[in-house]
Amino acid sequence: MEIVKVGLSKLLSGHSGSLRLPCGPIQDTKPVKGPFLRKVWIKGCRFVESLTPLLHLGKGLGVLLVFWALLTYITVCFGAPVTTHWSETGLFTSLLVLLTAYPILLCKGPSVDGLRAVLLREDSSKLSQRLGPLDRCLYYKTLLSLAGAWVGAFPIPLDWDRDWQVWPISCCLGAAAGSIVANVVGAANFSKANLVSSKRKYV
Repeated sequence: MEIVKVGLSKLLSGHSGSLRLPCGPIQDTKPVKGPFLRKVWIKGCRFVESLTPLLHLGKGLGVLLVFWALLTYITVCFGAPVTTHWSETGLFTSLLVLLTAYPILLCKGPSVDGLRAVLLREDSSKLSQRLGPLDRCLYYKTLLSLAGAWVGAFPIPLDWDRDWQVWPISCCLGAAAGSIVANVVGAANFSKANLVSSKRKYV
């Protein structure tokens, strides 16, 4: 769902070029002349350049894995069970990664710098002046998804004896609700930016 949503947003907003993974320079098809070691070196460099998209994909997966480990650590620090319900805790943090870090990496590229540029803001009062519409949307999506997951933990210790109070169902519902609210806020933000600039059409 996230891939379709981000891809559709990029196509409709005129950023379709960013859908492609970054590639290396165009390979030189001229025959290589010279000593054997020079031929091996040049062909090896060309082969590494052809693997650039896969290297970027591996880098993005590595960043997601590190972010997953960080969110798992934070979730356990907030009281999530790790010894008895380790699979549920891991799946919950995977959902949080898909709602927070994954859209940022899809939009900003597979790097820690993209995450840091969106998530780490020192002065939140000047956030609206410093962030563009896309960065602001990604920031609020992350913030509201995490806040929704935190609010969703409140019904768990209550003695209502409901099936949805089992860990982590209410937290997952809260994170999804926060993400939906952030998407609505982001769509309104894009519409506002479109009315002001009248340069691009955002849906």
